[in-house]
Amino acid sequence: MHWPAGIKAKGGITHQPAHLVDILPTLAEMAGAKSPDKFPGREPTPLAGTSLLPVFAGKALENRPPIHLMFGPNRGLRQGDWKLVSYRAKKWELYNLAEDRCELNDLAAEHPDIVEKMAKEWHRMAKEEVLATVAEQKPVLEEGPPHEHREWTKFDKPAPK
Repeated sequence: MHWPAGIKAKGGITHQPAHLVDILPTLAEMAGAKSPDKFPGREPTPLAGTSLLPVFAGKALENRPPIHLMFGPNRGLRQGDWKLVSYRAKKWELYNLAEDRCELNDLAAEHPDIVEKMAKEWHRMAKEEVLATVAEQKPVLEEGPPHEHREWTKFDKPAPK
């Protein structure tokens, strides 16, 4: 980002996670704008995301809520160093991003308690905050093959044209 008057950590890199949904709350806070609590013909919902202004000031984000991910049947939740993902609504996978940045080692079988807790939070957020449809909130498969993408996983064969 470039904002000479507002970013104190010029040229710095932060390792605090952020997401696309953080942009609107950040811009709103920068402009001093408030999200309306009523609007003709609509019932506005609170903005998703977190303002990144503390990061611009070189500070840590306090009490960062989990980052909720949902794109079609793909789901995820980032909470601290843990990331829970479900590719195409298949079984949940769990990664410790501090130790496995490339998400190569699925730890779900070793930490079923973390999977259960994070999956419950994913569903709560999907229902209450993201306002996902019933179909989008459908539980993932309990068992099944690990995620594979037909164009990315089979490296011994060329990708289909």
